[in-house]
Amino acid sequence: MDDFDSLVIGGGFHGCMLAAFLAQRGDRTLLVEQGETLLGRASRVNPGRLHLGTPRDLGSARLTLRQQCRLRQQFQDCLLTPRAMILAVGHAAPKVNASRLYELYRRLGLLIETAPESIRQLFDSAHIEAVFVVEEWIVDVGQLRDRLYTLLDHNRVSVALSTRAERIESLGGSQLRVRLSTGEIEVRRVFNCTYSQINTLQYRSGFSPIPLRHEIAELVLTEVPTPLHSMGVSILSGPFFSLTPYAGTNRHMLTQTRFVPIASWADLGPPQLAADEVLARISRRTGFERMRREASRYMPCLGDLRYRQSLWEIRTVPAESDATALVLPAGEGCNLYCVLGTRLDCIYDILDQVSNFLSLEPSPRVAPCTSTAAADCYAVSETRMWSLF
Repeated sequence: MDDFDSLVIGGGFHGCMLAAFLAQRGDRTLLVEQGETLLGRASRVNPGRLHLGTPRDLGSARLTLRQQCRLRQQFQDCLLTPRAMILAVGHAAPKVNASRLYELYRRLGLLIETAPESIRQLFDSAHIEAVFVVEEWIVDVGQLRDRLYTLLDHNRVSVALSTRAERIESLGGSQLRVRLSTGEIEVRRVFNCTYSQINTLQYRSGFSPIPLRHEIAELVLTEVPTPLHSMGVSILSGPFFSLTPYAGTNRHMLTQTRFVPIASWADLGPPQLAADEVLARISRRTGFERMRREASRYMPCLGDLRYRQSLWEIRTVPAESDATALVLPAGEGCNLYCVLGTRLDCIYDILDQVSNFLSLEPSPRVAPCTSTAAADCYAVSETRMWSLF
């Protein structure tokens, strides 16, 4: 196998972007993915929304918005904007009320307007305090995948699909040996970007795990009533739920916190089953009917939702913090890093953290960046972004 400086394990969005970043700085980089395509798991099975959520304060909202602006600039041709994204605030919303949410959006310079009467009438005023129209973007994963293949090609990243990383071994100094399903490779550094499988690889390699929590979520694809065909809806209430157009299909994705996750567990030590094995064994009994009944209390027309398909996937988050991006040295004296991102737009935080770690290593061989495409993975102009603040 060819010689490489860096190995990135995991072909999700964060792994692809990290591989392009490493190649841009001059590393001979190999990206391996055990599936048959990039962005085939958690990067695909999610609503794909770029939104503020319910931020703790103005500072955290601004940070999220900066990251989203960079992502929108870089991948603007991969984003969809629904005709209207409806944000409804329930009387029982635990973390936000209508006036506070409205003021937050206004202070950030974001579009927020009171929804017209025709939309407000779709909601039950006994449960809903206010209904707003806001601007959100939805990622088209198919187009994003195509862009990433192009980005990796321009930066001369070698990509190996259907290739499983089985074990990582420190050779002392700065070298690591990695046993792949296709052979062995020696590299200077390894980035474990396997999301829910991070600790599975850590255990197989004899390294300590990083504290994680896994959740198994059901995401339901539905057909919506005619008035909602081109809308997305989020309701902030006790049972928060969202109904979002699922890019590349004529379906909407329904999620609801009261029924998601269907299982969760802490990953703090060697498990009896890897996360993927738990997913394979879990009962796939849909909670759609309960979701539909609960959602129709707030928006009666959702009683006409039609079930089409359930997607089941693992969500992984840090167990000991609410951080959305983690880059942790994980090899006890060798250049092995575990990388976890819980949102697409936290990629720039990940790249900043990786850059800080690499600055502590001896200076690498640096190749000049000669094309716009090569710089695309990181050097995004922030002029338009900063004009918002």
